[in-house]
Amino acid sequence: MFVRATPPEFQSTALTRRSLLRAGAVSGLAATVGASALLSACGSGDIVSALTPSRFISLGDGLSDVGQGGQRYTLNDGTVNIWSQKLAGRYGRPLVAQSAGGMGFAQGHAIGQALPRTLAQQVDALLASTTLTPSDVVLINLPMTDVLTPLAAVKAGTLSESAAMAQADASGRAHADLVKRLIAAGAQHIVTAGVYDMGKSPWAIAQRQEGTFTTASLKVNDGFKSEAVNLGANLLYVDAAFLVNRSVLTGATYGFYYIDKPLCTTPSALDCTPSTRVSGSTVSQYVFADGIHLAPECHVQLGDYAYEQLRARW
Repeated sequence: MFVRATPPEFQSTALTRRSLLRAGAVSGLAATVGASALLSACGSGDIVSALTPSRFISLGDGLSDVGQGGQRYTLNDGTVNIWSQKLAGRYGRPLVAQSAGGMGFAQGHAIGQALPRTLAQQVDALLASTTLTPSDVVLINLPMTDVLTPLAAVKAGTLSESAAMAQADASGRAHADLVKRLIAAGAQHIVTAGVYDMGKSPWAIAQRQEGTFTTASLKVNDGFKSEAVNLGANLLYVDAAFLVNRSVLTGATYGFYYIDKPLCTTPSALDCTPSTRVSGSTVSQYVFADGIHLAPECHVQLGDYAYEQLRARW
């Protein structure tokens, strides 16, 4: 077991721009589609961003859902604890669910259910409601459904494992086509977070399918990147797998002590509140909120990581 029953006292390690970029470079996982433009501030060596976003727009599943149905797929405690909202907030911009009049089109789903609106349908809704401008930043996360659905079919005996992997690859490639569509519609700054390594999730561990889930996650991400390789002028790929793997494999360094057990006692994080989290738990010590969705601190660190990448890119 990875879990420490009695975690020691600790302070969460602060994430700095240099440490995050260095971590990504050393690991070789924090891949960016296209070349990164780095501007140095006078005398400081820090990174200066030339981009001043006017709006943040989000597409995806429960990883980016900021409350489409009123609740979020993490601990619902009223804090900013979704990565996309955290990222927007670093620029002083809001990100509100479309259902509440905002530009958050992402919509989550329970484990085992289909995405209520596919990414393609979310793009349809976005383009029907607004005109994209050069100062917009569109945030996308590749849906976990791309991994969960084909592997559920394998478990049910209705799909072979090889066919499931081909399906995962095809899903990633299809999402690259959506990015091309957004670019054609005027989007100049698109940030896409890949599927995290779902082999590290409590859901995969409980089914003893860690390796299969890891491979399927890679298939989605690699399929996307292979089709998006020439979109570097407008696309930044944020490696969520790097961030989550780092949190799991070297958790204590970043304040995580519960890396394979969920924070929430409810089956779905959508129903998770302070009164339904693990009794006596410290929220910041958990990587996962439920079987697949991230807990607040992991969201916050992913948002900060994406912010550093975005600042370095544009």
